[in-house]
Amino acid sequence: MNFEVKIETRKDKDSVAYLTKEYFRNLGFDISEEQKNSITFKRGSKLLNSITFNPLKWKSEITVLYETTQIVARFDIDTVNQLVTAKEEQLWISFIENFKNTIESGNSFISENNKNVSSTIKHSWKIVLIILGITAITVFLILIFMFIVKS
Repeated sequence: MNFEVKIETRKDKDSVAYLTKEYFRNLGFDISEEQKNSITFKRGSKLLNSITFNPLKWKSEITVLYETTQIVARFDIDTVNQLVTAKEEQLWISFIENFKNTIESGNSFISENNKNVSSTIKHSWKIVLIILGITAITVFLILIFMFIVKS
C-alpha cells in the first residue's frame, strides 16, 4: 500500500522538521535516515505483520522531503501477511491526514490516532472471532454429518 501527500507550508524547515519528528516518534516510528532536506522513518517487520492487529505497527517506511514551499511525504506500507480491511486502510488515511493537520496547525493529533487504532483493533478482533465461529460451526456440522453417515 502506498500513499503520497503534498502539504503546502510557509513554515521554516526547522519547525516542520521538529513537528515531523515529534509526530512520528510519538507513534513509535524510528528515524532511519536524516539528511538536509529529508527524513525517513521505519517501523515494523515482516514477522510482526503476521501477529499484530495494529496497522501502524506493520512494516512501513515513511520518507518526508522538505521543499521550498511544500512537504512531500511518501508512505510505503508492506502488507505482507495481511488481508487489509477497509477499516485498516482508513486508519492509514486518517494517520496521514492527521500528519498533514499537525504540520498545518502545529497541534498534536496523537490522541485521535490512538482512538482510531483502538477502534481498528477492536474491528479486527471481531472479524477474527467471526471467522473462528464460522470455522467451529463448519467443523461441528462436518462431524455431525460423519456421525450420521457412519450410523
